[in-house]
Amino acid sequence: MTSLLLGTAVSNLPMPGAAARIAPAPLVYYNRSVSAASIPGSRSSTILAPKGFFGRLWRALRQLFHETTGAMFAILALITLMSALRAWQNGAARWIVALPVAYALMMIYFSVTSFRNARRVP
Repeated sequence: MTSLLLGTAVSNLPMPGAAARIAPAPLVYYNRSVSAASIPGSRSSTILAPKGFFGRLWRALRQLFHETTGAMFAILALITLMSALRAWQNGAARWIVALPVAYALMMIYFSVTSFRNARRVP
């Protein structure tokens, strides 16, 4: 019988002629090809489709929240890009143009991930 104790595997069986040896063993094995839904007892394997009126309402509200958040991030990115374009046309310093562009790229990333999360709502 083997038990885990602070990241090491310890055997409870007596070893002949020696004290019990402690062999290091990893606590978590991560394999990208195995989805979490296929592992029994994982959180994603227990997520089921919403049932009943309130479950469906909650799912719709969560999806609407993600879509609204994604739209707001996209609007912020658009406004920031327009500001950077205006600064570039007026001959502002490069960092004054680069900073809003970097911020807009971050907002575009947040927008895309928010819309992606809206599609993944269980």
